[in-house]
Amino acid sequence: MSASDLFTIVTPTLNSEDFLDETIASVVTQAGDFSIRYHVQDGGSKDGTLAIIEAWQARLASGALPVRCRGITFSFTVSKDGGMYQAINRAFTTAREGSADMPSVMGWINSDDRLAPGAFATIRALMTDLPEIEFITSRVSLINDRGATLGVESPIAFERAKLVAGDYDGRNGAFVMQEGTFWTASLWDKIGGLDEGFRLAGDWDLWRRLARHAPLTTVDTLLGFHRRRPGQLSESMDRYYGEIDALPPEKAPGSTPLPSENGARRQKRSVAQYSPEQKAWRFVPDFGSPLLAPMIHAGGVAFPTVPLEVIAGASAPIGAHPELHLPAGVIWMNQPLMLLGSKVPVAGRYTLVIECRNWQQKNHLTVRSAGQVMLDEAIEVSGHRRNIVLRIPVTLPKGHVYFEIESDRRPKDPREHFLLVAGMHLELSAEPEGDTLPPVREEDLAEATAAALSRGGWGGLGRFLGDGASPVGRPGEGGLYGAMAALEAEIEADRAKASQLRDQLKSARAEINLLRLKDAAIHR
Repeated sequence: MSASDLFTIVTPTLNSEDFLDETIASVVTQAGDFSIRYHVQDGGSKDGTLAIIEAWQARLASGALPVRCRGITFSFTVSKDGGMYQAINRAFTTAREGSADMPSVMGWINSDDRLAPGAFATIRALMTDLPEIEFITSRVSLINDRGATLGVESPIAFERAKLVAGDYDGRNGAFVMQEGTFWTASLWDKIGGLDEGFRLAGDWDLWRRLARHAPLTTVDTLLGFHRRRPGQLSESMDRYYGEIDALPPEKAPGSTPLPSENGARRQKRSVAQYSPEQKAWRFVPDFGSPLLAPMIHAGGVAFPTVPLEVIAGASAPIGAHPELHLPAGVIWMNQPLMLLGSKVPVAGRYTLVIECRNWQQKNHLTVRSAGQVMLDEAIEVSGHRRNIVLRIPVTLPKGHVYFEIESDRRPKDPREHFLLVAGMHLELSAEPEGDTLPPVREEDLAEATAAALSRGGWGGLGRFLGDGASPVGRPGEGGLYGAMAALEAEIEADRAKASQLRDQLKSARAEINLLRLKDAAIHR
């Protein structure tokens, strides 16, 4: 028996009469060669929720509703709970009674959301063609309170290491939308279910713990619909982020790095698409991956450019949006001041290249580095019809460098953006002979960077310094290639040292906890 022979689905309810009929109907009308176990866990509703649940139970028991799969086992329980995530844990325990060891695909659908028609049949076909898949999600589609579809998003390729670190929280990366996400029962058993200490962000925590054991595959189709309506829990984003930010160190984002065993760190983000030619589902490993910094060919010589990283002042990467001719990885400058950083492999004269789009009239941009103004001029309005390419000559030392991009626009609507950045990198214009650049004191660089951070009012610099992506390069004996290869080796060494320090910190915390227990026993 394979996992996709049985779907174990639960719905938590509490005064959910408005949309519950739609939710239950979307589950029990799934058609295909599989069985469904569906349990509704009610927390003590006072409206018409229980009447709706009982009516569906009667329809299924009487045969009045055509069953288009092998069979449906429907049940419900009414009991007070300590919150939605405790209700979901209880629901799964009840739904799996007597068959906890049976392979199945698991998921929950909230009482105002809907599964897409054919969702289970799609998952079954996917797992038949790609049996290694254990954890999947799909395109995001939103509906409103009247059931009208508000749009369908492009597939998002989730990077496993970032998912484990908790980066996909809507701030540093996109959300993993729960109504279209499913996993195998064996994965659920490995992690022990949802953490009931969460009130709002329990799904965010579940995804990162599941990802420690299996990569998340995005299916290029629809599996569920998320309803946007007034008053729902997911509207409380300030409290959602407050819950994540208040976590203790052992649960905080980044506290549980991806294990290195079995090549987990080398696994690429992946999307699965159906291939009409092969008549099967297949992985597209690089789907949605941002483009690397370009290679430059000049005079018969190819050399890499140096990528830049956003430290603060911009959205999480978005895209791809082929209808707007935008690749994956574009960002919105969503604050008046954006801070970029890079690790320059060799001192020299460079060209800072920023490819962007602008909607603000008379948008005056100022670009600075180490306190020096590199660009100070207004740029044209482009919309999505064309890109604006800024080419700014700069002279840079080897090592960490930072750039500020500041706009003088202050839109009345805070949701408006200052710039769309489609690409950015450094091109080497001339490598100096010998030590021709003036020395740059670290304290001067730190002072200029601190000033930029102070004006922007954000963090993120420490993360860039500790975990920044290594520049694109290839080994060579000297010059730019050699410097970049040496820098990459240095970065890898730093990462190894950071990993050792994390292990030491974990060991120290364990010793502290042991001492606390001993102290409590002595003074009991």
